[in-house]
Amino acid sequence: MTKRNILISIASLFVLAALLYQIPAINTRLAWRIEVAKTYAKNIINPVGDVPTAIPNPTGTKSSTIPTITPTHAVVQT
Repeated sequence: MTKRNILISIASLFVLAALLYQIPAINTRLAWRIEVAKTYAKNIINPVGDVPTAIPNPTGTKSSTIPTITPTHAVVQT
Protein backbone atom coordinates (compact mmCIF):
# COMPACT_ATOMS: atom_id res chain seq x y z
CA MET A 1 0.00 0.00 0.00
CA THR A 2 1.14 3.49 -0.59
CA LYS A 3 1.50 6.10 2.13
CA ARG A 4 -1.53 7.92 0.75
CA ASN A 5 -3.76 4.87 1.19
CA ILE A 6 -2.48 4.29 4.72
CA LEU A 7 -3.21 7.90 5.70
CA ILE A 8 -6.70 7.72 4.19
CA SER A 9 -7.36 4.48 6.09
CA ILE A 10 -6.22 5.94 9.41
CA ALA A 11 -8.24 9.12 8.88
CA SER A 12 -11.36 7.13 8.01
CA LEU A 13 -10.94 5.02 11.17
CA PHE A 14 -10.78 8.20 13.28
CA VAL A 15 -13.91 9.55 11.60
CA LEU A 16 -15.71 6.24 12.13
CA ALA A 17 -14.68 6.20 15.81
CA ALA A 18 -15.92 9.77 16.26
CA LEU A 19 -19.27 8.89 14.67
CA LEU A 20 -19.68 5.76 16.78
CA TYR A 21 -18.85 7.75 19.92
CA GLN A 22 -21.94 9.89 19.28
CA ILE A 23 -24.21 6.89 19.98
CA PRO A 24 -25.37 7.28 23.60
CA ALA A 25 -24.86 3.62 24.56
CA ILE A 26 -21.26 3.68 23.35
CA ASN A 27 -20.65 7.14 24.80
CA THR A 28 -21.67 6.10 28.33
CA ARG A 29 -19.39 3.08 28.23
CA LEU A 30 -16.37 4.96 26.90
CA ALA A 31 -16.64 8.38 28.54
CA TRP A 32 -14.85 7.46 31.78
CA ARG A 33 -12.09 5.64 29.90
CA ILE A 34 -11.46 8.67 27.73
CA GLU A 35 -11.42 10.88 30.84
CA VAL A 36 -8.81 8.60 32.47
CA ALA A 37 -6.68 8.65 29.30
CA LYS A 38 -6.88 12.47 29.11
CA THR A 39 -5.85 12.80 32.76
CA TYR A 40 -2.96 10.37 32.28
CA ALA A 41 -1.72 12.23 29.19
CA LYS A 42 -2.06 15.59 30.97
CA ASN A 43 0.00 14.32 33.92
CA ILE A 44 2.66 12.92 31.59
CA ILE A 45 3.03 16.30 29.88
CA ASN A 46 2.74 18.47 33.01
CA PRO A 47 3.32 16.31 36.13
CA VAL A 48 1.96 17.29 39.50
CA GLY A 49 4.60 18.42 42.00
CA ASP A 50 5.42 16.89 45.36
CA VAL A 51 2.74 16.85 48.02
CA PRO A 52 3.60 19.23 50.87
CA THR A 53 4.41 17.71 54.24
CA ALA A 54 1.79 18.22 56.92
CA ILE A 55 2.70 20.31 59.94
CA PRO A 56 2.77 18.06 63.01
CA ASN A 57 0.17 18.77 65.66
CA PRO A 58 1.82 19.31 69.07
CA THR A 59 0.47 16.70 71.48
CA GLY A 60 2.18 17.90 74.69
CA THR A 61 0.17 21.10 75.08
CA LYS A 62 -3.22 21.23 76.70
CA SER A 63 -5.78 23.92 76.19
CA SER A 64 -6.58 26.05 79.24
CA THR A 65 -10.10 26.78 78.07
CA ILE A 66 -12.87 24.27 78.47
CA PRO A 67 -15.55 24.32 75.80
CA THR A 68 -18.98 24.97 77.24
CA ILE A 69 -22.33 24.08 75.82
CA THR A 70 -24.89 26.85 75.96
CA PRO A 71 -28.52 25.82 76.32
CA THR A 72 -30.81 26.81 73.50
CA HIS A 73 -34.53 27.22 73.56
CA ALA A 74 -36.41 25.01 71.18
CA VAL A 75 -39.23 26.71 69.35
CA VAL A 76 -42.25 24.48 69.01
CA GLN A 77 -44.59 25.40 66.20
CA THR A 78 -48.16 24.18 66.21
